[in-house]
Amino acid sequence: MTEEQFYQLIKNAEDHPDYLYKKDAYYSNGYTEIVFQDSYEIYHREDDVESNVGWADIEKVIYNPETLNIIYVCFHANDTGVYNLDEVAYFSRFSILEEDYVKSIE
Repeated sequence: MTEEQFYQLIKNAEDHPDYLYKKDAYYSNGYTEIVFQDSYEIYHREDDVESNVGWADIEKVIYNPETLNIIYVCFHANDTGVYNLDEVAYFSRFSILEEDYVKSIE
């Protein structure tokens, strides 16, 4: 995509009626988040056999103007404890730890 197309997509996201705020992405230098929804709960199991998502409503656009890279994140896990944490592409892509993520949205 061209630089002009990139900035038009960013403007479209910022002009969206569900836009909440914009902030630097703590987990990756150079990236910024445009946030529409951002809630996450950790699921605590007694047996610690596998890690599952407790609850998640995440909708955001993540972008890096240096690389013209845009990532669209839409993740809804509204059935407590059934979605395997290892399958959350957003967390895997950026090596995000649940505990750090929860702290970043509090």
